[in-house]
Amino acid sequence: MRRELSPLHAALALSALLGAAGLYLTVDSYNTRMALLAAENQLEFLRSIPQIAGNSAEPVKLPAYKSNMILEQDENLKGWLYSSYYKSIFSVRQAAVSVKKTGFRPVVLETLLDARERR
Repeated sequence: MRRELSPLHAALALSALLGAAGLYLTVDSYNTRMALLAAENQLEFLRSIPQIAGNSAEPVKLPAYKSNMILEQDENLKGWLYSSYYKSIFSVRQAAVSVKKTGFRPVVLETLLDARERR
């Protein structure tokens, strides 16, 4: 004996799927917001003292140079600091902060730290 699927059960199944997708998007947006705050705090500190950003090929694990409560307490966020010079000359110093979060893409913020020309 075969039972027909009632519209109420179909609506319940559809709402459960949409609820799960909505929960995932809510968690992802929260993690993105926290990653942006953590990256912004690290870059603000580096902008105030640009001399501490070195020219290393290896990325520095965050929190770097200054404690960051978001990165220290949230186990879902892991970050790295990349810094480089322009054309291997000590003239333009730039830094990028990449924070990996649970989700598909990491959050990456870049900034110029020091653009003064040195001779």
